[in-house]
Amino acid sequence: DNVTCLIGNGVVLSPDASFQELDELEARGIPASERIGISEACPLILPYHSALDQPRAIARGKQAIGTTGRGIGPGYEDKVSRRGIRLADLKDLEKFREKLAGVMEYHNFVLKNYFKQDEVDYQTVLDGVMPYRDKLLSLIADVPGIIDRYRKEGKSVMFEGAQGTLL
Repeated sequence: DNVTCLIGNGVVLSPDASFQELDELEARGIPASERIGISEACPLILPYHSALDQPRAIARGKQAIGTTGRGIGPGYEDKVSRRGIRLADLKDLEKFREKLAGVMEYHNFVLKNYFKQDEVDYQTVLDGVMPYRDKLLSLIADVPGIIDRYRKEGKSVMFEGAQGTLL
């Protein structure tokens, strides 16, 4: 009951997967949405990321690394290249739409011209994000500030890395 879960900017976040998990927890009586905070700098995994992930694996053939195909790798690539959509981008809807269009133009070029795949539809992606927008924005938290406050208060803080604890 007295645990706060924080997601920092080092994590790429899939709104679909996140809210599916939150809904499952809340259906079991766990008020997960009340106990979670997400950094506004957290990059989002959107449908074009998974659309890129799968043909990349196929193109690598025997050298494929065995990804889940859910877009995690392409999401991190966008983060590192500074073109990714971050949670904070959802605050200003007009800027979000413009940034999304630019990112999708880039990725659709790769999908169409390199992988010979269908482009991902901008409006479909935009429409898919909008139902999550308000809830995502309500989960924004000052993650570094909260961790620092907990540290100063002598509270326990556990960090989880990329593949879970003790893997």
